[in-house]
Amino acid sequence: MDTSPQLEYIKQQLNQEIANYTARKQFNRKAAFAFTIVPATLAAFATVAIGTSEKLGNKWLPILAMVATGVASILGAWESLFANRKLWRVNNIALTGLYEIRSDIEYREKDERSPITQEENDGYFTRLKALRKDSETSYERAVGHE
Repeated sequence: MDTSPQLEYIKQQLNQEIANYTARKQFNRKAAFAFTIVPATLAAFATVAIGTSEKLGNKWLPILAMVATGVASILGAWESLFANRKLWRVNNIALTGLYEIRSDIEYREKDERSPITQEENDGYFTRLKALRKDSETSYERAVGHE
């Protein structure tokens, strides 16, 4: 079945958006993990270092504990500012919408009895634009730039 240039454009845009959102999702998932585990680990280290320093009479461990808690605080502020966990969720929602549009097109293309109409192409493109807009709005809400 021949496809129209407009449908090919929509499919190309979908693939590009899927690649972009997948990369963002992976980055934000890693960042969310790091900004959760690393500060918790530093805080636990600081607690142990303070307790150990009293038992051992070590003067360096409290200094390391202060550095660890300072770094943990900075990482906590960083996560709060960039909201990687929320952005990870926003990207997952956007990807689900993109996969749904792509799946609908692929399903429709399987019907070899009737070609995809201009109206259907317009509908796919309208859905893609709406998804982009919704994703941008969700992104702005997630990072607090409403």
